Amino acid sequence: NKANSNKADDDADQDDYGDDNQVEEGDDDTARRKPVAPYDRPKLADGTCTNRVVWIKTHKTGSSTMTNVFHRAAWKLDLEVVLPKDETFLGWPDERGLANSYLKPPGQVAPFDILCSGHARYNKRVMAQLVPDARYVSLVREPVTHFISSWNYWHTYEKIAARGGPPTCTNMVTFLEDINSDHPECADYARPFDMLLVHNSMSYDLGLPSTASADDVPAFINQVREDFDLLLITEHLVESLVLLKRLMCWKLEDVVPFSLKVSKKAKAPVDATLAAHIKKWNHADVALYAHANKTLWARIAKEGPDFFDEVDELKRLMASLTDTCSPWVKQNEFEHLKALVEGDRTLSPTAKRCHLSLLDSQGFVKLFKWQEGIPPGKWCARTPFDQYAFINPAFTDSDTVTNVLNRFGVTHGVHMALPADGETLNMGWPSTKNIKQRVHYDPEVENKRPPWYMAACSGRMRYDNKENIKTIVPHAKFFGLLRDPVKMFHHAWHSLELGEKLLQRGAPQCWLVEEFLRSYQACSEFLRPEEREVLRNPQVYAFGLDYDPKMDQVNTLIQHMHREFYLVLIHEYLDESLVLLKRKMCWDLEDIVYLRLMVQSPPVKMDRTTQHDILHMNQADDRFYHTFNRTLWRKIGWEVYFHEEVAQFRKLRLKYASDCASLKRLSQTRHLEALIDQRETLEPLHAKCHKMLLKAPAFVSFLKHRQKREEDDDDDFADRKDLMEGWNIQGK
Repeated sequence: NKANSNKADDDADQDDYGDDNQVEEGDDDTARRKPVAPYDRPKLADGTCTNRVVWIKTHKTGSSTMTNVFHRAAWKLDLEVVLPKDETFLGWPDERGLANSYLKPPGQVAPFDILCSGHARYNKRVMAQLVPDARYVSLVREPVTHFISSWNYWHTYEKIAARGGPPTCTNMVTFLEDINSDHPECADYARPFDMLLVHNSMSYDLGLPSTASADDVPAFINQVREDFDLLLITEHLVESLVLLKRLMCWKLEDVVPFSLKVSKKAKAPVDATLAAHIKKWNHADVALYAHANKTLWARIAKEGPDFFDEVDELKRLMASLTDTCSPWVKQNEFEHLKALVEGDRTLSPTAKRCHLSLLDSQGFVKLFKWQEGIPPGKWCARTPFDQYAFINPAFTDSDTVTNVLNRFGVTHGVHMALPADGETLNMGWPSTKNIKQRVHYDPEVENKRPPWYMAACSGRMRYDNKENIKTIVPHAKFFGLLRDPVKMFHHAWHSLELGEKLLQRGAPQCWLVEEFLRSYQACSEFLRPEEREVLRNPQVYAFGLDYDPKMDQVNTLIQHMHREFYLVLIHEYLDESLVLLKRKMCWDLEDIVYLRLMVQSPPVKMDRTTQHDILHMNQADDRFYHTFNRTLWRKIGWEVYFHEEVAQFRKLRLKYASDCASLKRLSQTRHLEALIDQRETLEPLHAKCHKMLLKAPAFVSFLKHRQKREEDDDDDFADRKDLMEGWNIQGK
């Protein structure tokens, strides 16, 4: 009989989960924000009012909307915020990880005021040390809709299928029937980590062990009753917010929400049998929700008649905020953050309020870090992402990018999937099948179950809807590299000396580029398959299409890659591409610094007709390239103070170009010999220079040697010479 208010019921954070990690507490030049006058915190007569609060952010409950409320209050009242090293997690899923997952700003000696910026599992002992004398608040949601939303959002069925689960375990109904049976089998196909998000997940976030039985639930509810000052309810969010306002002695304007990450899809009625199965399996969440709902309305009953006047006023303020902020509502979180950081002095009060109201949790974490004096390039302080796959069409300068990715793998101990064939670097190309059979055997990985690698970037792989490559690197973030089709065609034509080859093969009418393009169908008969594949739409071919695809196929591939690829780099803007990659992967500038390894092609001297003919023959590549070029610059446009970091990166590149100049003329064999034979005496700078100058085949040999050396404690790699000669490195 209670009115449902503002059902912010389908939000969820969108980053992958990260491990806890430690970083430096801050650089010497990291300045604290300028002190401001302390906020005059109101006190009740009994002295119980405080601004200190711990907000336990539960999954898939509408918590992003509520987190924004807490963040805006912290911003307005100038509270000291417990910030995650990354942008999302404060120790979750392990409550013990909290102590090592937050930033410790230079000069911070006093306790914090508020913990609200990341997912943290309830840990009273640590939280009370960080935020003493705090109110404890969380949010719960009706368990049936919560489970359905979680199952779908986290793609639990896909994760079960990926581990060999049968169809009965990927269907929600039959999964629940199995999991509630006397002899469940489906749980064997799901990682315990995945189950945390669908099995009593709200209770887990509030401290209930994942192994708890039904007998443990009453004690857990009693602990929640004792420790938590307020449990908000998603289905009654407006009433919950008025209670929060009164608990914290804030103003009503401080708790006006703007729904973030809320699904607009209509909810279908839930079958009674399905609901019963969900409630049985999520029995702790059912008990928790019943306790929260009962407590909420019991407290409201004691608030007096003016409580619902404030409820009505809050609804009015919510409608007003929605109307006021409509000009900015279509902007994304990157644009809101950039406006607040770069345009802070020029924003009107209304614009600033709306940008703050629409800023998601990760954006607010970055904003607070900026306020602490941390530059944008160092906002990400979590463990670097170290699982990736790289699709590299030929003649795109892929050696340079591959070198960057390989060096990161060496520096950070990444288990790399290496091509068994060290000369051609073929990992199934041009087939999209059987990639795993072309991977060099690494016993340290292959003896694990399941045998998963962390990265694949050294071999030639042809993309096929991601599934083929996921067989070896199932958790990889995907990158690609594209190049202007005209320049790519020109480079391939001259590097392969195709004009001379066509002349030798009895096609004198084809040896000039202009004649070849005019008579492509006839001239292509004199080309070998591996030559043809680098001249006709080679880039879309590398990403899984045919040489001459229909444009709707190209558009479908583009849409797929927008969803599945973390970033597509552009050869002509490699510095910008790599700095953006660095920010997204939480890497350092030292990780992405490079020396150009590609042999530079002659300057492009083509008339407009020839260029037009190349693009006409490569229409698919032309659309592909220009789409992702626009995407790159759109993403760059969202970044804060991005070009300043690019300038810093270019200075670093120039420094290494100077430091490594004396080694640039050495052969690939000499670089390998230095890294292998002199590794104990080689200066760190020279070691890095040698690595930066290794082309892909040589780097594969180096990585195989490292693997072999790790197997043999005696450091005797007798077949090193054979390994190098295996891909004909001598003399190169």
